[in-house]
Amino acid sequence: DLKADWTRLVDEENITRSDRYIRQGGLPVLRIYGIGFKRVKVTDTTKMAELVDWFQNGAEPKYRVFLVGGVPGRWREGNGDSR
Repeated sequence: DLKADWTRLVDEENITRSDRYIRQGGLPVLRIYGIGFKRVKVTDTTKMAELVDWFQNGAEPKYRVFLVGGVPGRWREGNGDSR
C-alpha cells in the first residue's frame, strides 16, 4: 500500500525532514514509476486517480507531495511495453 509506505517513511524514517530531500514548490517530490506497464497490474484507473488525488490534495499536509508519474514510452498508442 503506497499510502501506508509513504506515511511510514514520513513519520518513522523522517525522510522529508532532511535538507537533502528534493522539493518542488515546497513539497517533497515522490515518483511513482510503472503506471501503465504491461508487467504492472494496475487495472483500476479510478483507484489510481484516487491515489494521485490523495497525494496531492486529500492527505494531511505533511504527507502531500509533488508527484511524478513514470509511464511507458508508448503509452499513448498502447503498444510495446504499454498496457
